[in-house]
Amino acid sequence: MNRLIKSKLEFSTIIKDASKTIRSQSDTHNYQPTNYIHRNIHYEILVIKKGGGVHNIDFKEYPVLDNQLFFLRPGQMHQFSPTKETEYSFIAIDNNDIKLNNNIALSQFKFFQSVYAKGYHLVDDVKAIMKSIQQIQAELHPQKKSKINQDIIISSLTVILLIQIQQLFNKPKLKKSKQTKTRKQCDLIDEFNALIDSDTNTKRFVKEYAALLFVNPNYLNERIKLETGHPASFWINKSIIINIKKTLLKTTKPLSDIAKEFNFPNSTHLIRFFKKQENITPLAFKNQHRVIVS
Repeated sequence: MNRLIKSKLEFSTIIKDASKTIRSQSDTHNYQPTNYIHRNIHYEILVIKKGGGVHNIDFKEYPVLDNQLFFLRPGQMHQFSPTKETEYSFIAIDNNDIKLNNNIALSQFKFFQSVYAKGYHLVDDVKAIMKSIQQIQAELHPQKKSKINQDIIISSLTVILLIQIQQLFNKPKLKKSKQTKTRKQCDLIDEFNALIDSDTNTKRFVKEYAALLFVNPNYLNERIKLETGHPASFWINKSIIINIKKTLLKTTKPLSDIAKEFNFPNSTHLIRFFKKQENITPLAFKNQHRVIVS
């Protein structure tokens, strides 16, 4: 009888091992960010209540401002350098999968996709977001982790937080959107984004992505430009540049080997491409950065 009652009280997990795979900290916890640029290994939301300092994401520096949201994916390089006055909280999630009525993935949220998230997002007020994070932090307390169904509570609060942010992030888009996209068109954009957001991506041509997505290259360029304001080639070049930078900083390979890895005919073509995009040579870039890759 007790076994039957117990089974009725246990719920299916939403985020697997939530108490172990979700972490959250704030400036009030005397948390010290990593003091060098490093490779991110989870999905992370950084919420800034009071600004100050800078945040380097994929080798681009952003000011840290009041009421600001940063979104990080696994594989991105970053270094958060707040001032003593900065007030912030963050939540880090290891698992991509969320199991609800329909299984979804963190990578499907637009704020975790590079074609939508332009570095950071400003909102009118982060108080509600900070309050949700504080609730999650309270449930992550070591004394609560062993309670029955505690993972469900943590997972549920995390999903609520994600939906709150989704509503804030999508709010400006509602006025702009004049054309309704089909499910197939939405899937195409999501799948293209997944390809370019991979930190192992080395494909440089639209036709390569079109072949993987079973569409015409011109159609792919058209759909991506209609949705983001830039053609597919723009996002591909951004992805390739970031991955070349990562490769330059984590390896001692000669440029000729890196050129081959990214399908350039030779190192001269790689240097020309890199300099056109960044106005600096690959070697000069490497000499400017000291990176410890985790």
